[in-house]
Amino acid sequence: MGSLNSSPLDVGGLAVALIDGLAFPEAPRWRADRLWYSDIFGGRVGHVGLDGSPATVLELDDHPSGLGWLPDGDLIVVSMQRRLLLRVDADGRTNVHADLTPHITWPANDLLVLPDGVAYVGHFGFDRQHGTTPRAPASLLCVEPDGTVRTAASDLEFPNGMATRQGPEGEPSVLVVAESGAGRITEFDIGPGG
Repeated sequence: MGSLNSSPLDVGGLAVALIDGLAFPEAPRWRADRLWYSDIFGGRVGHVGLDGSPATVLELDDHPSGLGWLPDGDLIVVSMQRRLLLRVDADGRTNVHADLTPHITWPANDLLVLPDGVAYVGHFGFDRQHGTTPRAPASLLCVEPDGTVRTAASDLEFPNGMATRQGPEGEPSVLVVAESGAGRITEFDIGPGG
């Protein structure tokens, strides 16, 4: 693994790098005044503060991808090849939050967690890395706060990148999904329980 280098943020109105030395940064999230990220090919999850101080939170023997937090503050991380959602508590203990393998064959990818702890996970739907399978539709999985998994939507083309739109009370009411394989954005109403 390469070393992480960073420098204090003094931008004077210009964009500057907070951190370098990452192999393939993905899933940027802003939380508690720190930029969190997955380094997919570096096999780690970390964060960096505006003062340039980096920290590694988790190292995996897999590719980490999507990041999110449960209502109790525990971090959840997609383990792509193993097709698991990992839960990391405040003490750094890691456990399986949800096993996605009964629902998907190819790597899991991005993740979005709602304020109530319901999570949505996308996946490739085909062997993107080796190109040994034809492109196929993928599903979007819904993971309940207790780790129960179900299919929320199907026939998507590589769901990768999600956000929500708010309803009249400020609650997440529409799930917006980027279908990277189709070059389109698809929206779904969020019903009770996700």
